[in-house]
Amino acid sequence: MAPSATSLGEHTSESIAEKELDHQSGGGSNVSDVSSVANNRSLSQKEDVESGVLQSGEQVPTKASADVNIEQHEEDVVDWDGDDDPEHPYNMPFWRIVINSVVLSILGFLSPLSSSILAPAVNQVMEEFQVESELLEPFVVSIYTLALAFGPMIWAPLSEIYGRLWIYHITNVGFIAFTVACAVAPSMSSLLGFRFLAGLFGSCIITNCGGSFADMLPAEKRGVVMSFFILGPILGPIIGPVGGGFLATKMGWRWVFWLVAIVAGLVAVMMLLFSRETYGPVILQRRAARLRKETGNPRLHAKNRYGLSPWAVVRHDIVRPFRLLIRSPISIVCALYMAFVYGILHLLITSISQVYQETYGFAPNISGLAFLGLGIG
Repeated sequence: MAPSATSLGEHTSESIAEKELDHQSGGGSNVSDVSSVANNRSLSQKEDVESGVLQSGEQVPTKASADVNIEQHEEDVVDWDGDDDPEHPYNMPFWRIVINSVVLSILGFLSPLSSSILAPAVNQVMEEFQVESELLEPFVVSIYTLALAFGPMIWAPLSEIYGRLWIYHITNVGFIAFTVACAVAPSMSSLLGFRFLAGLFGSCIITNCGGSFADMLPAEKRGVVMSFFILGPILGPIIGPVGGGFLATKMGWRWVFWLVAIVAGLVAVMMLLFSRETYGPVILQRRAARLRKETGNPRLHAKNRYGLSPWAVVRHDIVRPFRLLIRSPISIVCALYMAFVYGILHLLITSISQVYQETYGFAPNISGLAFLGLGIG
């Protein structure tokens, strides 16, 4: 709170009087002269305060100066140029939105498919690596799903800092690389490690796809695309063992991973050629950076992003899911229900092939057909 004119004038007059007295020799100066000097300085100081300026040059906040600061702040904000802004994701060409949606849906199908495609070929893996542990047999399949639980904590915050597109490209490369590593794994331990890392990178598409659709499409047009995309996580874990069983019987278990890597590579190239950034705040940040360079105004900043460090965004996005889970009873109920259902599903995925092959003598290709009931249901 700025000091009042009266108190400031009194303080100034006292200090001036003391300085004038110090300059007098013997202490016998004219007191009336000192008082007149102090009164003149006090009046001058009061006028300066009322005008909004101190003698030291410091600006006192006034209503007029606050309005000017607000106007300057609004002028420094970089926002969309109306609803028809060509850089807004809603205004992307229709063909690009269709291609982006198809590519994301294919990747959304491929990642869950990879989680279960190895299930009918687990016995081949155990025999080749000469492992007899009953715990490792289902763990080879389920470790991929374990990585799906940790990946969203990384990719969701990063996508809000660097944008969706670069995160998709990086995770596509990582997913392909570690899937190829699974295909050439020399031991059981390396296969487990590569499977986990492949699942970690493969979780990005499931985490961020909904946000990409929300970036490109308004709410009234989002339902059709989301219904098409959701078929991937539903049917992927079911179709994977069916196709993986026949492929492993004909070509061996390593070709299961080669197939996934080849398809993922083709889709990654399509995304590299046709996809564009869709996250609005990141697009505005890049526009602000371009305008700062062109205009030389360092105060230009994107709307709602001023003063936020990357670490602040990461910390906020990591804490937010846990806060929602703890404070919202309906979130806790839904999370526990989905955890139970997903656990039962993967318990069936890891055990159906084992039961049908070891108990009933089914071949790996025929045992994969037992998963069709899960998909139809």
